[in-house]
Amino acid sequence: MEAIILERLPDPAMLQKLMKIQASLNIILCPEEWLRYHSYVQDWNEGVSMAKIDNGSGDHLFICFPLKAPS
Repeated sequence: MEAIILERLPDPAMLQKLMKIQASLNIILCPEEWLRYHSYVQDWNEGVSMAKIDNGSGDHLFICFPLKAPS
């Protein structure tokens, strides 16, 4: 069962882009920060950005993405 779910996930770069889009739309549609489901922190930690989904009922999804090194 787990393999089927993992196969349905987008690649990490697309997932990161989708999480940024969701967080951006949530800012536009929900002015009250404490009511937002989606958030994205570009510089969450050194070399890491973080996306979060919080439904307000104790369910959380955290995804950490490594920041790309400058070329």
